[in-house]
Amino acid sequence: MPRSDRFRFFDLSMALTLAASLFVLFTPAARAQNGPFPSDAVLAQGNPPLTESMVTDFTNFQAWLFEIPFTQQQRERIRAMLLQDWKKPEEIKSDMSWLTMAANFANGAFDVREFIRLDLEAKVLKDLRADKNNPDSQWLVAAYDDAHRPIAAGNPPLTESMVSHYSFFIAWLLEIPLTQPLKDRLRAMLLEDWKKPKDIKSDMDFLTPHDLRRYAESRIMPNRV
Repeated sequence: MPRSDRFRFFDLSMALTLAASLFVLFTPAARAQNGPFPSDAVLAQGNPPLTESMVTDFTNFQAWLFEIPFTQQQRERIRAMLLQDWKKPEEIKSDMSWLTMAANFANGAFDVREFIRLDLEAKVLKDLRADKNNPDSQWLVAAYDDAHRPIAAGNPPLTESMVSHYSFFIAWLLEIPLTQPLKDRLRAMLLEDWKKPKDIKSDMDFLTPHDLRRYAESRIMPNRV
């Protein structure tokens, strides 16, 4: 079967542009990081050679970005795909761009990483779902959907990850601790809201990547808005 754009998932230049626009929120130390990959056993020759730690970093970044608790079987599939990718220079370049992003994101502040994740995840998923002829894209979509099963019907359906993002944002916006009682109360509120289309729309305004990004920039770098 064709392997074009394997693990590219969507226009990588878009991802890098997005990352560059959001990295202004990172600390100088994060932007200055060098050498993200430790020296370890080489799995495949290439430029650079593929190592076990690179496979781990790549897989962990995908797990973080899509909020998927990959099983060992799923991790082994990603590992096998990377080994195949390392036979083609263009795919090595694509995968290395993801690894560079992973290394940079890891050094951002926790709240900044959360805003970036929500924005980037939405863009990548949109392209993954549209990439019908790529079995790797559809495999990842299936893994994502399985990990994000609805807890309430609606448009869109409510998931636990949406509850988590909403709770984080409310705590961040109000500058209050994200305690378990607060999480429980917000979860119960969202479950009630998802019974009414008007309330769903209102809550979704807090979960729209564009709005979250705007809020993040106004809070972290107020002179930019």
